[in-house]
Parts: sequence; structure tokens; C-alpha cells
Amino acid sequence: MKTSRKVLVWAVAAGAILWFGGERTQAQTAEGFDQRGNELVVDRLEHWQTWEMPTHLVRLDSSGTVQVRDFRSVYNLLDDRSFRRQVDISSDKPRVMNLDSTRSVDVKGNFKEDTAGNPVFDHFLRPGPSRAGSNLELAPNLLDGDPTTFWEPDLNDPIEDWWVEISLGRTVPVERIRLQYVDAELGDPFRRLLVFFEDAQFPLVDEDANFQFEVLEPLLGINEEQREIVIDATQTSGLLPLAGSGLVEKRLEQPRASLSWNGKLVETIRFQVTDTKGGRAEEISESDYLTLPVEARGDVEYLSKSETGRGEPVDSTTYFELPADRRGEKRFFRRELPRLAEVDVWGWGDNVAFNMIEGGGRIIQQLPSGGGEQAFDGVLASFYQNNYWLEETPTENMMIADLGGTVWAKEFRVLSQGYFQSPSIRGYLLQGSAGERDSEGQLKFTRISSQEREINSSVGFFLELADILEPARQVRFFEFRALENDPGGTVTISRTPGIGEFMVFSEGPPAEVILTSGPLAVPDQSNLVSINWEAQTPPGTSVELRTRTGSEVERQIKYYNSGGGEVTAKKHKTLAFFLRGPIDTVFVPTADWSEWSEAYIRPGAEITSLSLRRFVQIEARLKAEAGVDPPSIKSVRMEYTDPSVVGLTGEIWPQEVVPGRRDTFAVFVSAAVVERPNPSPGFDELRLRSEPALDMELIDAALGTEGEFAAGAPYRLYANRVEEGLASAAGDLLRVLSGRGDSLQVRFPEVLYQAMGDGSNVFYRRVEEGEEVPTSEGGTLLDQVAYSRLPEQQQGEIRYFQKLAGDDGESLEEVDEQTFANLAPEARGPVRFFRKATSLTRETAFDERGDPLTAEAYESLPRSRQGKVVGQTRLVRLRFAAEVFLHGTRLKLAGRNSTVGLPFQLGGGGEVTSLTPGSGLVVSALGAEDLVRDMEIQPNLFTPNGDGINDVATIGFSLFRVFEPRPVTVRITTLAGREVKRFEQNLLGGRRLVQWDGRDAGGTLVPPGLYIVQVHGRADQQGLASTRRSRVVGLAY
Repeated sequence: MKTSRKVLVWAVAAGAILWFGGERTQAQTAEGFDQRGNELVVDRLEHWQTWEMPTHLVRLDSSGTVQVRDFRSVYNLLDDRSFRRQVDISSDKPRVMNLDSTRSVDVKGNFKEDTAGNPVFDHFLRPGPSRAGSNLELAPNLLDGDPTTFWEPDLNDPIEDWWVEISLGRTVPVERIRLQYVDAELGDPFRRLLVFFEDAQFPLVDEDANFQFEVLEPLLGINEEQREIVIDATQTSGLLPLAGSGLVEKRLEQPRASLSWNGKLVETIRFQVTDTKGGRAEEISESDYLTLPVEARGDVEYLSKSETGRGEPVDSTTYFELPADRRGEKRFFRRELPRLAEVDVWGWGDNVAFNMIEGGGRIIQQLPSGGGEQAFDGVLASFYQNNYWLEETPTENMMIADLGGTVWAKEFRVLSQGYFQSPSIRGYLLQGSAGERDSEGQLKFTRISSQEREINSSVGFFLELADILEPARQVRFFEFRALENDPGGTVTISRTPGIGEFMVFSEGPPAEVILTSGPLAVPDQSNLVSINWEAQTPPGTSVELRTRTGSEVERQIKYYNSGGGEVTAKKHKTLAFFLRGPIDTVFVPTADWSEWSEAYIRPGAEITSLSLRRFVQIEARLKAEAGVDPPSIKSVRMEYTDPSVVGLTGEIWPQEVVPGRRDTFAVFVSAAVVERPNPSPGFDELRLRSEPALDMELIDAALGTEGEFAAGAPYRLYANRVEEGLASAAGDLLRVLSGRGDSLQVRFPEVLYQAMGDGSNVFYRRVEEGEEVPTSEGGTLLDQVAYSRLPEQQQGEIRYFQKLAGDDGESLEEVDEQTFANLAPEARGPVRFFRKATSLTRETAFDERGDPLTAEAYESLPRSRQGKVVGQTRLVRLRFAAEVFLHGTRLKLAGRNSTVGLPFQLGGGGEVTSLTPGSGLVVSALGAEDLVRDMEIQPNLFTPNGDGINDVATIGFSLFRVFEPRPVTVRITTLAGREVKRFEQNLLGGRRLVQWDGRDAGGTLVPPGLYIVQVHGRADQQGLASTRRSRVVGLAY
């Protein structure tokens, strides 16, 4: 069964959170976290199972640890007990030994049954013994690692049944097959052996007639002594262990493979005994014969004496009927016991691309004919047709695949074996990307395949092709184009090549895997404080977490067929009942969610996503350098507290500046507090942080209403500099905890918790489940689009209003839909959409007909229906000076109440005051024509003689339009152009400093004289007038 992992994730993570129309999903008992005290905790197997993760790149153990896989290149494939491949079986005929069956479940976790009520099973092939012509029950001994256990044929069976078969579970490039017979005291090697190979496997026992075996005889002639047989491939990787004395001359051949290809494609191996001495393996004495186990006693030959003294063989009855003088000697023989103890098969088993789609990868761009997923199923016999790429349509006829995570790719292999009506590939271009994108958001690809691959039909017409990456390269996406390579134009384009399988091999853990939780419900009105996690990070690895928050999740309905495949609602209705699968409800974040936070690098980090939202989502990134031990993550904990305020919003002015020019900025801050029934603690500290970092210098701070600021007379102004901060005219002290740098932090002399009572209060009434309200779960007014997305059972009334003019001004009167439609446009009032409140809808700021709740209406409510009353404190204004270099520079606002030990609470940007036309906390810096400007060197003549005066030259410069860390090079050369020193760093835009101590790359002081200093960078945008600057510096002793 193939199911969407996202469906499983969101259904489980959010199903316990949202309850529509009285129907709960099965996910209620598995929310994806536990609430323990003031923490949300993810630390159990059931929790992690609700997360979205690339299951082909990680393993989830029973202890609840997510372990990144440690990929191998060449290893003994039969040692891997974790591998399995799903197969479809529609018959109850006998099945191969290496097939496991488990109860099948649908997307909701319910056991599936057929139309007769019988259980339905999923079937999986794993590596191991599959069939045997004789003694099948002994076949597992071949993999137990014990040289004293073995498979042997039943000696009473005909010799044509003396065979045993091993399956690898999928098609694998095999580099070595090793057979180990028992020691001499336990038995014999196979007297004569044939090895059969097939690149497929059939799950039913009687399907072996479909095999098209290749045959190899490892040893010519009779084998009575060699106890180990090692068969290597013609081309191997050099990664195999030493072969020892058992290596035979015969080789495993892949005759149409490229020169870089290693191994032979194999899935099934059969070992056939073709000759035996039976009961006459070796003549021994009678005494030795009698000491043998019964099964090892062979023939006894009885000889009569002729008159000439010559012995003639007779049967035992005749022998004992003869007179004593006619009885000749008896000859005793040991029985041949052909016994195979162990089988090893070494090859490239960790194909990252296998089961990629089921694991979490996807095909981003499919070919017109479709079917590309068959190139990732581990079955060579299944294939898709890859149309030729044409220059006149460069964005068509190519496959782009997402591996589901970033791996250290070591090899890519393409299998194109010339299928029926699909010829082998004439040429191709394979490119990879780690996920970097250009300025237009398109993936940046670089070549993986060699130039020879583009003209495959001219340089060997290989069917199996391997492209080696040295050193290993980070790849998450790959692009594949089939190239016609037909200069004469004789190829029929309609006969597109067939691609049976893509194989991607790595070594060590992936470079990056991403785990993502579903929306996790946060206790109402909570301030998210910090995030902790328990992880194992060996050298060269790291674990990073991110968060985002939102107040709404959108309900989506998914329809499935009986096999677990997703179908449309229309298709689902037309399916026969026995082909119709379940209908599932899933929940996904909506547009009101915040962006992902910056990475949390260390446990205990302060959460930077907005608080006071209903849901939080967590992302974990496990990263590793090439070839190191894999990282893992065990648990995640998020701490939350009661909030200081119920809203904290900032607005900056000006919002457009000239890059690099020092300017004065004002940030206005508005705080919303609960007045009753449970007043907010309020805040006394504010903090501003810049991203990317600015050099901010605090000028002053002030409190006041909008009217007071408009009149130029704030309620209180802190502008007089004193030792500990800024003082007001009355002597009140504003403590400046940080007044310069990328962070400003101040503490007011009193806690700001009182609302102004200026008529801006918002009143809430409590609602019960099923009551109709005009807002979404997040509190925003419903419009037609949002209403249409609601589940039908949650949709409430649609109410229409007419505008009426009166002595007291305009009013609204509710009318029916037809009356509303007949009104003149100017008489039409609002159309209000209502929904039925869920268990999460505790309060609304609107009355029953959708008008904002007034103070009078609030006071008329029964006490039990009165909700909170929210007001605004006085505005805060912080003024500072800074130079802004990057467009989109952002300030992050936070406040807290230090008097009661509450942690910082993150605020957001928005519209705070009408005093400025701005909104939000983002500054635009546009118009810079150069990447590098304002270059200067201080001092211009320096003396690195160790006296502590002018020993270094400080090279200063400004970078513009560099929004992500980009390479910046500072080169120091002689006047003749010879480089003496180079500094290379990845830098963001801003003012940057580099110091030179007068020494060259080897650490030796350079001779006195003049030197050229050149700064060169790379921008995020094209077309800048200059990306480099140069200055001359003098050096003397």
C-alpha cells in the first residue's frame, strides 16, 4: 500500500486539535506531543511517528530516537535484516520463504478487510533464502554466521532437486559471491556446482518458471577439496575485503556496462549441485566406518572369490549365502555429504533512490508519458519511457527528482536495458543540485554525468552506466535529460528510450535531513519561551531546530482507493465499493502563519516565533559532513509561560533609506493588556534586535499617547544622558541595558500595565460550542473564500444588511438575500459570514449579528458570558541612529516584566500609529549601484614592528545587496601584481573590517614599500556597477 506521508502526519498531529461537527478523527489519542507542566514534550515513538520525515533516510527506533541512516557502499547484503521491498500478491498460492506479510492499514490506521470481511495483508520481500528444491527448512542456516550449521539436500531426492536459492530483495550491483562449505569433519563441498543468476524475483513459489537465468560454473571439473569459493565481478570498486585462496578465475560479468560500472546486476542466486559420489565418497576401514554417524555411512561393497582368486561384487544376501571360503573382502565407504555452511553476497545495497517516493522524495517534473516512479522501485523489469529532450523546448521532456533530503552522493547509475518498444538510451545529461537557487528562485544544477554520456550511442552504446563523483558531492535534486544524439536524423523520436532504474549511492550519513511536526496545539494565551532538545551530534554533525506559529489550520479532505492511493472526490464516488478506500480529514497551516524562525543552534535557545498563537510547528534539521558518524535526536521540549501582555506591536519610521547613509529612526511600540477579569502583568523592559546586524546607537525614549506625540509633548521623555542610562526632566531614570550595537535594551522605572481607557478597548463575550460567530479560529472576520473552505457542518448563516440613514447617522438593518440583491449598490451594507464555534472558540469580540461588541453591550451580558476586556498602554517611542546597508533589514521586538521574572515575549510588526505612514519593522535600502563602497585603510602607512603603535592596517569597506553570506576576497599584492596575502570570508552586507599585520601567507613580514589592497565580492543581484575596490597602503619599519 502506498500512502501519502503528509496525510498521515497532519491527520495525526492536528486531528486531536480541531473538532468539526462532532466528528473526531482517530488521531485524537496521538497528538504528537505530551503536555507536562509548562512544557510541550516530544520524546516518544508515537510522537515522532506523527512527524513528516524522509523514512528512507532515517530510522525510528522503539525508544523514540530518530537516527539518521549511515549509508554503506559495498557490504554483505545478506547481513542487512532491515531491508524490505513491498510487492503485490493477488493469489493464495505458496509464497517464497523470504516474504513477510503484515496486516494492512488504511490512512487512518484502521485494519483493512476485503468485501468478505477477511483481513487484507501487505507483503514484503527481504534478503534471504527464497526457494529450495530440497530441505527448504535448512536454508536459513546459510545466513546464521555459524560454520557448523548448513544446508544440505535430502539425499533421497533426485539430484535435479539439489538446489537452494537466495534472494537479495531487489536488484543490486553485486561485486562478490562467497560460498563457505563445512569443515572436512562435518561434510563435503559440492562435487560440481552451477550458479544461476537472475535480476528479478517472483514472490510465488511456482513462478520460478519465469526466470531467465544466466549460468556460471565457478570451477571446471570435480571439486573435492576446496572449501571456499569466491566469485568476483569483472569490475570491482576496490572496496571488497581480501578474497583469500578461494577466489576463482571465473567472473561475474555485466557485458554492456560502462567502464566505470562495478558489479553485476543480480536479485536471485541459485546454487545447484550437479554431481555426487553418493555413498562412495571415500573408502575407509571397517572400524572407521562403524564410528561414523549413521547418515555418513556410505556403501558397503561385498566381493566373492572366484576360482582365479579375483573378487567379484555381489549383493549382501548372496555374499552371506556363499561358503566361507568363497567370501572375499568387504569394502567400506563414507557417504558424500554435500553441505553448504554460509553464503555472503557483497554489493552496492544502500541505494538512496530506492523507495524514495514512498519515503518522502518526489518527482518534481514528470515526463509527458508519466510512470517515472518506476525508476525508483528496485525492480529492473519495470521501466518508464523517457522522451528525448529538444533544444527548441528546453523546459520540457526532462525529469527532475527530489531525493527527500540532501545526501553525499558518490555514484549515480542509470539502467537502460533496451525494453520492448523502448530502445537503450543514446545519450543523456545528468545534473545535480543541493538546493541552491538563482535570483529567480530556480534550482541551480551542475553537471554530474561525463561528456561521454551525451554520446553514449557513439562510444559503446552501454546499457548500464555509472557516473562517479570524486569527491562526494551534496545532492538533493537531480535533473535527467535523454539526448537523441543522432546527427544523421535516422532515429524515430517516438521510440523513446526506457529507463528501468536510477541508483544513487552514498557513504556515511546524509548531509541534511529535515523532520517536521504537524501543528501542535499551544495552551491558550501562552508565551513561548525556550526550546530544548536532546541529541547525539558526533564530530562533524549538528542539529538545528526552527519554529513557526499560527492561529488557524485549514481543513482538507483526502480521498483514497483501497490500495491507499489518493484520488479525487469525483473519482472516489465512481469507484466500486470494494475498491473505495477511506475519506480522511487533514489540517495544514494557512496564510496567517509566521515564517520559519532563524535556526536554533543550541538547546535552551529563546524562541523567536510569535507567541499568543494557537499552534506551533517545529522543524529539526540533522546535518553531517561527509563520512562522519550519524547524528540522532531523542526529544524536543518547548517551555511556555503566561504572557506579560496580550499583544506587542512595533512600527519603524523611516522605512526607506539611502544605503550606507547614517539616519535617525523612530520605533513606536504599542502593547495590548487585559484589564479584566485577570489583568496582564504588563512590561517594563523592551528590546530591539536588528537582522542582519546594524550598529544602532540609542538617542532617546519616550512615553505618550498619539495626541501627545503629535503635539510634540510626550507624557515622559528620557533624553538626558546619565551614567546608568537616560533621565527624564523630572529625574526619572530609564536604565539603558544596551545602548549601542545590534541590540538595544531599556528598562523603564515603572511597569506599563494600565490601559489608557480612551475608548479603544476591545470587549469579548464567551461563546459555547455550536454558537455562531463571524470570525475564524484566529479571530479574523470571515469572507466568502474563508467561509467556503469551512467544513459543511461548520458553516453557519450568511446574513445580509442594508444601510439606513437616520438622525443619529448611518445604521444597518438585516434583510434577506433577495431583498439585498434588489437594493441599489449604494444601499447595500455588509454581507457577514458565520461559522459554528468549535471547542477552541472560547471568545469573540462581536455580538450575535456580527457588530463589534460595545462597552454597553458587554456590561449587559450575564457575568458568566463576559469575556476579557483588552486595552492599549501608552505608546513607547525609541529613537536611534544607524546605517542600513541591506534591503529588507528587520528589527525584532520583545518585551518582558522583569519585576516578576517573566521571560521576554516576542512582538511583531504592524500598524501602531497614524503619526507615520509606515507599518511594520522592516527597512528598505534601495539604490546602491556598487557592491563594494566606502573603502578606507587606517592607518594608510603602518609599521608592524611590535611596538604596539600602528602595528596593523585596518581595511574597512561597506558591502551592499548581499542578503545571504557570500564569498568576499581581500587580496594584497605588490605593485607588480604578485600576491602576498589573501583573506577569504563569507560575509553579509554591512560595514566590514579586515586587519593585516604585514605578514605574507607563510607568516613572514613583507619588505617595506607600497602594496595594493583589493576587495572583491559577489552580489545577490546582477548589474551592479562595481563588485571590487582597490586602495594602496604603505608599510615601513
